[in-house]
Amino acid sequence: SRLPPLNKSPSQKKLESSISRFEQSYKDESNSEESFDSTDDEKQRQEVLVRKMIMIANVNIITSIRNFLETINQFKCPKCDKTDSYCFHITKRLGLVYFINFICSNCENVIRFTNGGRIMTSQTKNSQMTDMNMMLVLGGALVGLNRRGLSKVVGTLGMLPPVKMRNFQKYENELVVATREAADKSMSTAANEARSHFSSNDTSVSVDGTWMTQGFSSLHGGGTLISVSNPSKVLDYEILSRKCSVCCGLLGIKEKDGEKYKELLDEHLSGCEANYEGSAGGMESAAVRH
Repeated sequence: SRLPPLNKSPSQKKLESSISRFEQSYKDESNSEESFDSTDDEKQRQEVLVRKMIMIANVNIITSIRNFLETINQFKCPKCDKTDSYCFHITKRLGLVYFINFICSNCENVIRFTNGGRIMTSQTKNSQMTDMNMMLVLGGALVGLNRRGLSKVVGTLGMLPPVKMRNFQKYENELVVATREAADKSMSTAANEARSHFSSNDTSVSVDGTWMTQGFSSLHGGGTLISVSNPSKVLDYEILSRKCSVCCGLLGIKEKDGEKYKELLDEHLSGCEANYEGSAGGMESAAVRH
C-alpha cells in the first residue's frame, strides 16, 4: 500500500552523515595514496575514483521499505512516464532478506528488488539460504548471541526476527562446515610458514588455553598451539567439553524407554561432545596432550 511522506528523523540524518564521512575518507585516501604527474589525464583519476566507489558500494546499510518507495516514486515510470505512481508488494521473506515488487498503479509496470542473494551450501544446490542471514548468524557466533539474542538486536533496529529456529540451526551447521574448512587451510598454511621460518620440521610453539565462561567452573574449553615465528599463527587447536547436550536430552528417554535409550546412545557415542573428565583448570594441559 502507499505510504505517506515521512520527515527524516535525527537517526536517519546521523546515518547519512556517517556515510558522507565514510565516502570522504576514501576520497582523502585516494588523494594521499594516488599521485599524478602533470601528464596524467583525467581518465586515470576517474579510474581511481571508480575503484574507491566500488568499495563503498559493497557497504551494507539499514533502511526502510518506505525510503525505497519514496526514492522510486521520485523517478518517472519507464512505461507510462509518470511519477509518484508506485506501490509495493512483498512477495517473499527469508529472514532478513525480502523479495519486493514495486508496482506502478497506472500501467502495472513491475520493478523487482531484493536486499540479499542466495548462497550455495554443502547439502543442496537449490538452497533457500541467503548471504544476509548467514552474516547475521556469523555475527551472533562471534559475540555469543543465539537466535533469541539476535532477535532482540534486529528488533531494536525496527526489523522482523531472523529465520525460524529450525532454519537457524541449518545456518549454524553450514557455518561450522565452512569454518572448519577455513581453519584447516589456515593452519596448513601456517605450518608451512613455520617450517620455512625455522628451516626445519622442528619448530618452537606456545600454548594458549581458553574457557567458555570465566573462572574454573566452565564446562567447555580448549587450547591452541601457536607458532613463535613472525607473524605468530595458530597451528592446531583442541576443543574439550565436560558435558554433551545430546546425552542430557537422552536422559529423558531413559526413564520412559530403556531399550530405545540404549539404541540411541550407541548411535550417538561416536559423535559425543563430552571428551574430557576433570577440572576446568586442567583443560589447557589436556588439550596439549590430545
